[in-house]
Parts: sequence; C-alpha cells; structure tokens
Amino acid sequence: MDLNLNFNFIITIIGIIIFVLIKKNNKFISEKLGLIDYASQEKIHKKNTSLIAIFPFFILFLIIHLFLFFNYQYNIDTILIFVFAIGSFLIGIFDDKKNLGYSIKFIFFGALILFILLMSNNLLLERFYFSTFNKLFLIGELNSTLVTTLCLLLLINAINLSDGINGLCSGIILIWLLYFQINFDQYINLYPLIALLFITTIFIYKGIFFLGNAGSHFLSSYVGIISIYCYNQNLDIYFNKSLSVEDIFIVFMLPGFDMLRLFIVRISNKKNPFSSDLNHLHHLLIKKFSLIETLIIYILSIVLPILANHFELMPSYLIILIFGTFYLFGLYSLKKIN
Repeated sequence: MDLNLNFNFIITIIGIIIFVLIKKNNKFISEKLGLIDYASQEKIHKKNTSLIAIFPFFILFLIIHLFLFFNYQYNIDTILIFVFAIGSFLIGIFDDKKNLGYSIKFIFFGALILFILLMSNNLLLERFYFSTFNKLFLIGELNSTLVTTLCLLLLINAINLSDGINGLCSGIILIWLLYFQINFDQYINLYPLIALLFITTIFIYKGIFFLGNAGSHFLSSYVGIISIYCYNQNLDIYFNKSLSVEDIFIVFMLPGFDMLRLFIVRISNKKNPFSSDLNHLHHLLIKKFSLIETLIIYILSIVLPILANHFELMPSYLIILIFGTFYLFGLYSLKKIN
C-alpha cells in the first residue's frame, strides 16, 4: 500500500468529484435503489433520508484497490481485506433494503469472517501481548478463529449501535482510521479515504444523507480487519515495543462499554439484546445537549483516553479503570437529569 504523495493528492481529488456527483444526484440514486431511512418513533430524525452517504467512500475504496491490483501492489492479505469489506457492504445493502433479522446477519457475517480467516493466518488473533503483565499469551488455531470471529462480530455490532445520531458513527470511524494511519503508516495508506470520510461526516451531520447499515457494516468491518492486520504485523516486527491488547481495547473502549451495558440492561428486562431503543449513550446525551455538543462529548471521550495512552501519562490499565468509572458516573448523572 505504498502510494506516493502525488497519487494521494490525485485520488483525493477524484474522491471529492465522486462525492459531489453523488450528492448532486442524492435523491435520484436513493429512490432508484430503494435506500431510504423512513422516520419513525424509534428514530430521532423527523424526515425520510437517503442511505447512500457511504457510496463515495466505497467507490474510492474500489478505485484504490483496483490500482493496487493492476500495479501488482497486493498480496493475499490485501485481497482478503478487500473481499471482507466488499462482503460487509453487500450484507449492509441487503439489510437496508430488506431489514434483515439479527440471526440472518449473524450467519452471513459469521460465514464471511470464517472464510477470510481460513485463507490467511495473518488475520487471526493468535497472540495476545498484555503490557500490564509484559506477557505474550498464545492460543491454538481453533481458539484463535473463534476469538477473532467474536471480536469482529462485537465490533460490527458496537458500531451499528452507535449509528443513531447525525455524524457520530462516521466520526468514530474517522478517529479510528486516523489512529491506525498515524501509528501504522508503514503498513497502510488511508489518507484519501480519511479526507473523503471527513467531508462525508460534515454532510451526514447536516442530515443530507445517512450511512445506513451498508455504511456502518462496511466501515466497522474495514477498521476491524485493518486493526488485526496492523496488530499482527507490529507484533512480528516490533515486539520490544509491541502494540498491546490494552492499547487496542482503549481505542474501541467507549462503543464497547455502551454495547455491553445495553445488552445487560435488555437481557435483565427480558428483552431481545439486539432490539432497538433510545437508551444508548448518544441518545441520553442528546436529550440534555445539542447535536454538536453531544458529538464533541462522545468523540472527546474516545480521543482523550487514546491520547493519555499514547503519551504514556499513566499505565494503560489505569486509563481503562478511570474511564470505566467516568463512563458509569456519566450514565448515572444523565439518567438522573433525564
């Protein structure tokens, strides 16, 4: 993925042109494809909105990978990352059009993940380096397949749960892509995609269009598989300063905590853990704050622990404990206010 500066500039301009064309024909495209999010009592937005915000990003993603293919800058892992992202996008498209049940999506994603993992050990989580104990733990191939599948499914679901207010899901993904680009620029080149996602997030915030499940599934799958690839590559080359399990946990911590809480609350109330409600953290925040304030609070709650960990202001386990306490206290305060 060693693309030069000139290519980054050219491909970014192409992405912007694609974005402008799709935005200009937003209504026509969404109506023709039947990709419209209809307003309901379970949703915050009050008007029907198209679900094609991911299309410019997706098309640019295709262009970049076609360039890699035709210039022989690819390997089996690059191809599998491409296949996994495309498969997740297609599952999301079907979900947006047919409103697939969670059991059906679980089967589709499970089959897709297993196919990818069987093709390359570089995408398996087989080794876990814990900086807290300075220990490397190894698990067998069968266990690593199960653990990797579970991690990807949980991340996809956590991001899907966060896609409830304008700009939040894409904003979270934007932060994560920036994190991996800054820390692993020797393995990946995401600059054109990051630039385009930033522009897309602005228009999602304005309510011009939404990501839809195609967008949230595609982006979360892409980030998930990229994070595993970078983690494994880093572990192979730089073991003395390895990326640890705690580092990765801190990056994905907030959506993960909120997903776990929602599952526990729903199960304790004898509800389907995958059912929809307005009890998510961002829903509680937006009852008290404006949209922009909610986005700032949520994004800062992701960024600040990452920065504290990056600059080693305190041990990673302590960051997790402090943030977990802050999260619970914040929830208690929001529920008391609301």
